[in-house]
Amino acid sequence: MKKRYLFLIVLIAVGVLVGNVYKQNDKEFEILNSYKVSADNFQSVTLQVVVNEWNYDEEEIFYKVKDFYWENSGKTDTLEIVLYDNKSEFEKSHETASKHFLRD
Repeated sequence: MKKRYLFLIVLIAVGVLVGNVYKQNDKEFEILNSYKVSADNFQSVTLQVVVNEWNYDEEEIFYKVKDFYWENSGKTDTLEIVLYDNKSEFEKSHETASKHFLRD
């Protein structure tokens, strides 16, 4: 009987631990770094972004990041977005893809 209770407690603890790990990565993407260059009437921004999904459409993520950034920080003349699959790849500077946007 004690073994059943112990097994049940361990099972619940593992479930809580796994749930907390998934909650930490519930964001679709994270902007880790941003670089801004300004001169006179010109602004250029580069964003380094980690995508927290396994299977994703690169174009869709690029536009989501662009819309998010421009909505929260205002439009810049140019915006470069560099994607990384995870933080380890970011630390090694192994980019997955990059894209440039120009202000409309």
